Amino acid sequence: MNASIEAVLKGVTDVVLPQVARASLGAHIAQRVQEIATQRLDMAIEIVVAPENEAAVRNVLQDEIPEPFRLVTDELLAPAQAMLRAENTEVELNLDRAVAEISAAIAAFFETQSTEVNDG
Repeated sequence: MNASIEAVLKGVTDVVLPQVARASLGAHIAQRVQEIATQRLDMAIEIVVAPENEAAVRNVLQDEIPEPFRLVTDELLAPAQAMLRAENTEVELNLDRAVAEISAAIAAFFETQSTEVNDG
């Protein structure tokens, strides 16, 4: 039973979760920008994304975030990464890292379960 649950969760974390994370990048950015904006009301916020995400993120931001914000691209960022900058504050969003951490936690859980079963 544990093996089948592990296989399903592995499939979710390897396939479904990364796709959901990438599709929701704009919403994650909008949420964090709103948090920063409430703390720094008069500061312009610079949002840096991978070039392939610029249009999608711009659409989300225009609908949800009031000016001033500046959206720029950086070819060094992965599709699931973004940087938010306001004055001397910088916040990194890395959804690939979050997915990897979830995957590692699930793998560790099943490893622990396997060890406990084998040790009796």
